Amino acid sequence: MSRLPVAGEHAIRDLISRYNLHTSRLALPVPIRLIARAEGWRVWYREGLWPLYAFAVVDGPIRLMVVNACLSDEHQRWAIAHEMAHALNGDGSLHPHLCAANGPLAPWTTRRMERQADQFAARLLIPDWIIDETGGDIAEIAAACEVPPRLVELRLAGLNKRRGHGRE
Repeated sequence: MSRLPVAGEHAIRDLISRYNLHTSRLALPVPIRLIARAEGWRVWYREGLWPLYAFAVVDGPIRLMVVNACLSDEHQRWAIAHEMAHALNGDGSLHPHLCAANGPLAPWTTRRMERQADQFAARLLIPDWIIDETGGDIAEIAAACEVPPRLVELRLAGLNKRRGHGRE
């Protein structure tokens, strides 16, 4: 599991603080659609995007996200947090040749950025306290946070790494 970039670490802490997230059961599920809108994102839902879950475009003040309308609500929530993460992690600021499909570091850079965006989404949508309260029960956490079980698994792996074996 990759550690979040410094920009992403600051951004996730800021979002959690500004929107008073992760405080109690009343804050679940994290209202990711409202947060995206408040952060200036226009979110469109479209069919026919498969195999994509979503994609985002940021151009100056324009923030547009297109989400696959055929996904479950849980997967849409994950996709929205994931796409926000790319912008907040600073992925768009990488030199274009590194991210180009044929660039020399594209496979490594893309995998790392995708893992970090998933990690960001998991941390944003799944608070530490619900993991502690449920004893790490994947199904219970997924239901309470309205996320897919796979995102809970990613969150637990990252949390265990941070808590027990050093920083991610």
